[in-house]
Amino acid sequence: MAVEFHFLILVGRKATEISLTQILIYIISFVCKVLGWAIIIDAILSWVPQYNETVYKIRSVLQKITEPVTEPVRKLIGPLTASIGIDFTPIAAIILIDIVQQIAIAVLLRL
Repeated sequence: MAVEFHFLILVGRKATEISLTQILIYIISFVCKVLGWAIIIDAILSWVPQYNETVYKIRSVLQKITEPVTEPVRKLIGPLTASIGIDFTPIAAIILIDIVQQIAIAVLLRL
């Protein structure tokens, strides 16, 4: 027997009931979206010269966020990108994040 928790959230002047599953789905989607955008922004900033201290600091923070995802992917597909000269790691990492997100949501919806 599954127990489902519900929460009341105030939207404007109206209370809306939302389940714990919906909250978890929202959190997973939000985190995956932020991580994906962080990877995209880091990839774009990698083309910008690091002379600017602000760009350097932003890129440093982004790399701390994205490296736990991109580094294993880079190790996995590194030999492929070395022969071509183009790093496909950001694209592969974003695709992987999307797959993990879809699996996590599907599992939550089955609970």
